[in-house]
Amino acid sequence: MGLPVDRLIVATNSNDILHRYFSAGDYSSSGVSETITPSMDIAVSSNFERFLYHMSGELPLTLTLTLTLTLTLTLTLTLTLTLTP
Repeated sequence: MGLPVDRLIVATNSNDILHRYFSAGDYSSSGVSETITPSMDIAVSSNFERFLYHMSGELPLTLTLTLTLTLTLTLTLTLTLTLTP
Protein backbone atom coordinates (compact mmCIF):
# COMPACT_ATOMS: atom_id res chain seq x y z
CA MET A 1 0.00 0.00 0.00
CA GLY A 2 1.26 3.50 -0.70
CA LEU A 3 4.10 4.69 -2.83
CA PRO A 4 7.06 2.30 -2.89
CA VAL A 5 10.13 4.15 -1.61
CA ASP A 6 13.52 2.67 -2.37
CA ARG A 7 15.60 5.31 -0.60
CA LEU A 8 14.91 8.19 1.78
CA ILE A 9 17.23 11.19 1.87
CA VAL A 10 17.06 13.36 4.98
CA ALA A 11 18.24 16.97 5.11
CA THR A 12 19.32 18.42 8.43
CA ASN A 13 21.06 21.32 10.07
CA SER A 14 22.85 21.57 13.43
CA ASN A 15 19.56 20.61 15.14
CA ASP A 16 19.91 17.04 13.96
CA ILE A 17 17.76 15.11 16.47
CA LEU A 18 16.00 12.98 13.83
CA HIS A 19 19.21 12.25 11.92
CA ARG A 20 20.93 11.18 15.15
CA TYR A 21 18.02 8.92 16.03
CA PHE A 22 17.89 7.16 12.67
CA SER A 23 21.65 6.85 12.24
CA ALA A 24 22.81 6.21 15.83
CA GLY A 25 19.67 5.47 17.86
CA ASP A 26 20.11 8.63 19.95
CA TYR A 27 17.00 10.79 20.42
CA SER A 28 18.26 13.17 23.08
CA SER A 29 17.45 16.83 23.19
CA SER A 30 20.27 19.20 23.98
CA GLY A 31 18.37 22.35 23.14
CA VAL A 32 17.86 24.17 19.87
CA SER A 33 20.35 26.28 17.97
CA GLU A 34 18.87 29.11 15.93
CA THR A 35 19.73 28.73 12.24
CA ILE A 36 18.64 30.22 8.91
CA THR A 37 16.19 27.30 8.55
CA PRO A 38 13.68 27.92 11.37
CA SER A 39 11.31 25.14 10.31
CA MET A 40 14.11 22.67 11.04
CA ASP A 41 15.03 24.24 14.38
CA ILE A 42 13.35 21.62 16.58
CA ALA A 43 14.23 19.83 19.80
CA VAL A 44 11.47 17.23 19.50
CA SER A 45 9.68 16.30 16.28
CA SER A 46 5.94 17.02 16.45
CA ASN A 47 5.00 13.68 14.87
CA PHE A 48 7.54 11.48 16.64
CA GLU A 49 4.84 9.82 18.77
CA ARG A 50 3.12 8.72 15.55
CA PHE A 51 6.37 7.15 14.36
CA LEU A 52 6.79 5.34 17.70
CA TYR A 53 3.28 3.91 17.42
CA HIS A 54 3.85 2.83 13.82
CA MET A 55 7.10 1.07 14.72
CA SER A 56 5.91 -0.54 17.96
CA GLY A 57 2.34 -1.29 16.90
CA GLU A 58 1.32 -1.09 20.55
CA LEU A 59 -0.36 1.81 22.33
CA PRO A 60 0.97 0.87 25.81
CA LEU A 61 4.56 0.76 24.52
CA THR A 62 4.05 4.04 22.66
CA LEU A 63 2.76 5.69 25.84
CA THR A 64 5.70 4.35 27.86
CA LEU A 65 8.23 5.57 25.28
CA THR A 66 6.53 8.97 25.00
CA LEU A 67 6.46 9.38 28.78
CA THR A 68 10.14 8.40 28.99
CA LEU A 69 10.97 10.97 26.31
CA THR A 70 8.91 13.65 28.06
CA LEU A 71 10.50 13.06 31.46
CA THR A 72 14.11 12.49 30.42
CA LEU A 73 14.35 14.23 27.02
CA THR A 74 16.14 11.08 25.86
CA LEU A 75 15.13 7.95 24.00
CA THR A 76 17.41 5.18 22.80
CA LEU A 77 16.62 3.00 19.81
CA THR A 78 15.65 -0.48 20.93
CA LEU A 79 15.33 -3.79 19.12
CA THR A 80 11.55 -3.55 19.64
CA LEU A 81 11.42 -0.45 17.47
CA THR A 82 13.61 -1.87 14.73
CA LEU A 83 11.20 -4.72 14.03
CA THR A 84 8.29 -3.97 11.74
CA PRO A 85 4.97 -5.14 13.27
